[in-house]
Parts: sequence; C-alpha cells; structure tokens
Amino acid sequence: MKNASQFKASHWERIIRLAQVKTKRNESAEALADRYGWDVRTMRNHVRECCDTSLEEFRHRVGWEWRVEAALRLDALMGGRVDRLVIRSHCPL
Repeated sequence: MKNASQFKASHWERIIRLAQVKTKRNESAEALADRYGWDVRTMRNHVRECCDTSLEEFRHRVGWEWRVEAALRLDALMGGRVDRLVIRSHCPL
C-alpha cells in the first residue's frame, strides 16, 4: 500500500487516529478535540487533509469505515491524475 499511496506515513498515522475517534451526541468540537489530545484547530486541519470534509460533517458521520473510505478515495484521486478534488459524500446518516 505504501508504494501505491500518495500519502506519507505521518498522514496515514493521522487517518488511523481519526478513525478511532468516537463522537458523542451534543459534544462540542472543542471538547471532542480535547478528549483526544488535539486542539480544535489541529483536529480541523487533520480532518480536512485526511477526509476532505469539515469537522462538523466528520462529527456526524457514523463509524470508522466512512472515515477510512474517505481517506482512501482522496488518496486515489490525488494519485497524480488530478491536483485536488473535493469529495463530498451525500449519503444519509
């Protein structure tokens, strides 16, 4: 996978960490980030870089599978064929 990926190892470490995030209903973004040892700005940046979505949308998606799939799609699309595409998942929660 390493040779096929456009992401660096540090990027994949962030993806794994984001996949493990468990959100709580009505929890603020700040509280969520703090619970995982990030400041909210860093968490927003990681979510945007890894999943190409907002932290708000990330918090409302269900399961780690969606997060990893978003990262894999972004990685595949960045595979030298396109500069940057915005991925938006419109599936209902």
